[in-house]
Amino acid sequence: GRMSWQAVEAVEEAREQGLAEGVARGREQGTALMVRLAARKFGPETGEQLARILRSASAEAAGEVADAILDCETGDELLEKAANGGGVT
Repeated sequence: GRMSWQAVEAVEEAREQGLAEGVARGREQGTALMVRLAARKFGPETGEQLARILRSASAEAAGEVADAILDCETGDELLEKAANGGGVT
C-alpha cells in the first residue's frame, strides 16, 4: 500500500540524518588521517596543532591541507598554510 505523508516525511528525515552522520564520520576519519601523517612527518606537536586548526577548517581547506602535508618541508610551513585556509601565503 501507499505510505502516509507522515511516513514518507519520517523516512526522508531519517535518510537525511543518516547521510549527514556519514559525511561527519568521513570528515572525522579524514582529519584523523591528516593529523597522523603530519605527526609522522613533522612530529607529534605539529600533529596536535594541526588537529586544532582542522576542527574549524572548511572541507575545501582541509583538502588543501592534505596536499600541503606532502608539499611542505617543515611543520611550521604546514601549520602556516593550514592556518591560512590551506592556501599559499
